[in-house]
Amino acid sequence: MRRLTALAAVVLIAGAGCSASGGGDGTGSADETATSPAPAPSPTAYESVTQPFELSLQTPSNFEATENDRGVLIADEHVSYDFHLIDGSEHSRLTVTTYLLPEGTETGDYDSRLAIILAYDEERGNLISSEKHSRELVHGYEGIYRFASLNPNGKDISQQNHYLFAGRHLIQITCQWEYDFDEVYQGCQELTASFAYPDEWPLAYRSEA
Repeated sequence: MRRLTALAAVVLIAGAGCSASGGGDGTGSADETATSPAPAPSPTAYESVTQPFELSLQTPSNFEATENDRGVLIADEHVSYDFHLIDGSEHSRLTVTTYLLPEGTETGDYDSRLAIILAYDEERGNLISSEKHSRELVHGYEGIYRFASLNPNGKDISQQNHYLFAGRHLIQITCQWEYDFDEVYQGCQELTASFAYPDEWPLAYRSEA
């Protein structure tokens, strides 16, 4: 199985319009009579990707990219990106992990995706009721939101978790704090408001709302 932990790349993402749909670069000449939009990816392009997606993420303000992996993983095949709050608690961080789920994993509907999340939460000791979860949008794409309350080594740790599925591919965005809620919340908003999905991320998972 492939296990990777990547130092998150500090790459400037060009505005909040970045998404799986791509877009023009705005450099067309004035004498062009027509312009063609960039071709959209195939609805099934993500299925041909047989390893966890690697992402280009912008480091949120007041955070720094660090090397840190999750203690408990949803799947062995993963790439993880970590941002630690500068001058904050050692537990105050933003973590993005992309997974390739095992072959045969059922993710075709909300209930099957939720089952994966609840099994993961049970393993890591989430104290929040399994009844508490909701649909959400992360930069225009549908996902599942679930809060987590953890108590590793007697420390009270809180998390906002955003789970985004596309077939066997899963992106988990975690915003975690011990006592730096305001700073972590701001960084979380900055990260998710212009989240840079892989080019292959299917438009079928984009909300029409």
